[in-house]
Amino acid sequence: DECYHSYIERYFETDPEEKEGCGLYCSFCTGEVKEFTGRFYKDELVSINTMDVFTNGINPKYRCFIKAMKAKKDILFHKEDIPSVRMGPIHAIALQLLPKGIISFSISDKTRIGDETKLNDNHVIVTLPVSKNTRG
Repeated sequence: DECYHSYIERYFETDPEEKEGCGLYCSFCTGEVKEFTGRFYKDELVSINTMDVFTNGINPKYRCFIKAMKAKKDILFHKEDIPSVRMGPIHAIALQLLPKGIISFSISDKTRIGDETKLNDNHVIVTLPVSKNTRG
């Protein structure tokens, strides 16, 4: 568990180095993780991802991944915690899946790597990592 910002930076760096947390700008650093996402149903999150997002072996763009969760927010979140205007809780759930190893990111157009002015969320692909754990 660590600052989401430093994790994302290290994730995309060619030569990752230790980063200091942002301290104030993500729900991990402020300690507001539970309050920020609200209550959501893990089983529904799994269902949305298996039935609506990762279908037919296609890895979606990050934008489509988020849109699928937004479209199903009424069943994903507890009725008292459904985001209405602010969609931050949906992004917070997505960002928590990355450091936990449940999803990973890749870049669709490798020529854009290294130039942040040419890289945007349209180039980020969400994948399901292959587990390195073997259980006997």
